[in-house]
Amino acid sequence: IPVIKGNPAFVEELNEAISVLKSQGKIEKIAAKWLKGPLVYITEGERIAAIFGAVITATLVLVLVFFLRRNTIKRNAERNKAEKMTKASLREKEVLLQEIHHRVKNNLQVVSSMLSLQARAEASNETADALLDSERRIRVMAQVHESLYRSEDLAHVDARTYLENITMDVRDNQLNGEDRIVIKEDIDPVVLNVDRAVPIGQIVSEMLSNSMKHAFPGDKAGVINFSFKQVEGGVIKLSVSDNGVGLPGDFDIARSKSLGLQLIAALSAILEGELTVSGSPGASFQLSFEEMAL
Repeated sequence: IPVIKGNPAFVEELNEAISVLKSQGKIEKIAAKWLKGPLVYITEGERIAAIFGAVITATLVLVLVFFLRRNTIKRNAERNKAEKMTKASLREKEVLLQEIHHRVKNNLQVVSSMLSLQARAEASNETADALLDSERRIRVMAQVHESLYRSEDLAHVDARTYLENITMDVRDNQLNGEDRIVIKEDIDPVVLNVDRAVPIGQIVSEMLSNSMKHAFPGDKAGVINFSFKQVEGGVIKLSVSDNGVGLPGDFDIARSKSLGLQLIAALSAILEGELTVSGSPGASFQLSFEEMAL
């Protein structure tokens, strides 16, 4: 029990009282546990030294905590700044890529318009048709860049929107407003890698165009069924079939001289797909290929 110097008589009397109690054996257990000897008192200098030591220790601890905290705050600020700079840089690149896609799309549309004007000026129907087919193929390529320009994802294309736009474009340009041919669509909401989107779009365009041109001669009415389905095992099945006149019995797409059919075969090979063609009743084009990992 610390007692301030200045009351020595009190201390001596207290020690004597404790000694008497101990001699009587009444508080032996308590004395053995808590009292190791006679009470002592500390000097004022010892008290001040103890307080000073505690203050110094606390100050050193506070200084250490302060510097550690400051370093932590500094590192966090630097990390946040680096993250903001990285995000800003990525955003700038995304905007730049979107602008590039937009400009490419515009340039392709200019080329498409030039081919259309040239086709109208041609006296030969065969030449005009060839120019219009080229124009349609360029519009398909422009459609990819249009989709990427309007999307936040610059590496992938939504298959449903993309293929629906291609179908509408082919129908509007082939039928010139007529409604004698109906196209029934069944397209799954598949996300396509850009490298896949271009050949897939061209294949669909060629298949639909081929059916519209040749399946219903003499302004006959008919139906074209177009499906794009995702099945088990990461396989996509593309199908275009019609109820038109069909294909010749000896038809072989590998020996066809039609540029459109040659493109279908070549692009199917690029996709490493399995192409099946049948011509009765009506014409049917079936293509199965594995979905590319995103």
